[in-house]
Amino acid sequence: MCLDSDVIFVGKVLEKIRETKGDFVFNPHYLTLPFSEEAIDLYLDPETVKENYPSYEFPGYFFNSGQMIVTPGLLRESLLSRVFQTKRYPYYLKTFRCADQPILNMVMPVVRKEQNIEINVLTFMILSPQFFLNSTNNNFDKFLDGKTEIMVHYAGDTRDYKLDKMRGNLLLKGIRKEYHLKLSRFRRTLDILQDKIYANKRINKILYLRNRAWIELMNTIKYYNY
Repeated sequence: MCLDSDVIFVGKVLEKIRETKGDFVFNPHYLTLPFSEEAIDLYLDPETVKENYPSYEFPGYFFNSGQMIVTPGLLRESLLSRVFQTKRYPYYLKTFRCADQPILNMVMPVVRKEQNIEINVLTFMILSPQFFLNSTNNNFDKFLDGKTEIMVHYAGDTRDYKLDKMRGNLLLKGIRKEYHLKLSRFRRTLDILQDKIYANKRINKILYLRNRAWIELMNTIKYYNY
């Protein structure tokens, strides 16, 4: 399971997913106009597809790559190498607004055809603005019966260490409280301290610069190794 870090589980989502078989399982996004401006902005440009993957055929849906069920080792690097490199950061050979999402939406239909890989779709995710249109969904107690089986993805929504600033803050606080109850007192203190540290913009900037320096060092090492 590949997940973005801005995804929460509401209910027993895994039980729902286990019922679906396939080498890959995606949450489908159906659009009335497949290659509308919205589709090009979020997923792919048909001209880019045609240029790099002439055998591509639209499967009838797009998918958000923030939550996927995948089987490692099945994708051939030669297919990805037209738009993506694995040996040096930044990995993208072309600029895409949503990073890996357009690449996977281009590649997976081709993979399905050329490698006879089983791909299935299952609705197991909803975007946070849509989910919280129902104000009662901002209630942790509503979901204690476990009957709801959905991931809520905050893609494009406000994300903050201070939960009061986020959509669905009461639900998020309930989830955090349950999580803390599963930790020892020491680990709970560390978790709270970590949130306070990362909420500091100056510290975040320092950590970002450190990570960039580390990435460039690794790039240099890889360059000389290859």
